[in-house]
Amino acid sequence: MGGDCASTTVKDYEPFMTQSQLRTVY
Repeated sequence: MGGDCASTTVKDYEPFMTQSQLRTVY
């Protein structure tokens, strides 16, 4: 996933991913 996409969809991923996984998304 690209950083641009992650920034807009990070809120959607938060409930599904842990903070550690979110770091990978960024």
